[in-house]
Amino acid sequence: MNTRKVCDQLHVTQKMLRVYEDQGLIAPKRKENAYRDYSIEDLFQIELIVRLRKLGFSIKDIKRIFQHNKTEEDYINTFYIQIKAIENKIKELEEAKNRLANTVNEVINREDLEDITKIIYQAAAPEKKENAYEEMVRQWDFDQMAINYVERFLKEDDQYLAGIQNARTLIKQEGGAKRILDVGCGTCNLWETMGTRYQVTALDSSLNMLMAAREKVPWAVFCLSDITRLNQEALGQFDLVISTFTLHHIDKNGQEAALRNMVQLCRPSGKVVIVERCFQNHQQRLEAEERLKEQGCDEELAILESEWYLYLDQVRDYVHYLKCKMEVTEIRKNVRRIIIEKEG
Repeated sequence: MNTRKVCDQLHVTQKMLRVYEDQGLIAPKRKENAYRDYSIEDLFQIELIVRLRKLGFSIKDIKRIFQHNKTEEDYINTFYIQIKAIENKIKELEEAKNRLANTVNEVINREDLEDITKIIYQAAAPEKKENAYEEMVRQWDFDQMAINYVERFLKEDDQYLAGIQNARTLIKQEGGAKRILDVGCGTCNLWETMGTRYQVTALDSSLNMLMAAREKVPWAVFCLSDITRLNQEALGQFDLVISTFTLHHIDKNGQEAALRNMVQLCRPSGKVVIVERCFQNHQQRLEAEERLKEQGCDEELAILESEWYLYLDQVRDYVHYLKCKMEVTEIRKNVRRIIIEKEG
């Protein structure tokens, strides 16, 4: 495709294309007459650049994004970058909306003009925050670190291995479960030795995780999604929804949303199976933290403080609110299997 057609189709100017080319963001081939000939890959790249620019990314940041995050399938990478950029923009707009609402609430309850002026001045002051590029890169770095952790260290963790094996045994016992959703599948360690007889949809919010999982279990169906945000099209489709060692990475509000959504994704009389790190209640967690402090186990304490272990009392209350049955089995200390049965 020549330059004029690209400009017409993507609503860009020739000057913009020259800037992108000069900055190394695109590299169209040349015909014998030296005219530029843009490929379909170039069009994908240009469209991505335009969208990132509209979301506020600088040319410098876009160059770094392209250099930092690469997959074998560049076209997948193109869409993934856009998803992450839009997610960050939505988050930024939500935070701005909340700040404005808080300002309105403060001003509407004040009568002193000096107080009102001070509040308005503070609201107008620029907020120092991490830019969208840095936030995206931080997430990519976390994803890669998480893959390394799962592959190298968790496979030596007795609690994790016992939990995964327990989940595999239960899946085999649930012979009638044809359609299975694995929530927060990670690199699909759960299915590595399970064979191809199961119809598995593997869901994770990290593209890197899904790409690593696809290498292990290419027969599964993969879905880039976040369980705290329900896909309405998938309601009631699964016989079994399973989550292993995922929910303790989600905060308490997110855990409730995840539980509700997993139940709704089950068909009537379906089951949700959760293998997770748990405490009976918040008091038990405080006691565990105190013991680690007394024993000088600083590293273990730091890990515990950074995670949201489930509280069984809260889970039981919430499952009751959802009008479901719940059964709990202890696998190892602070690791339990929770089965939630949906009403028929």
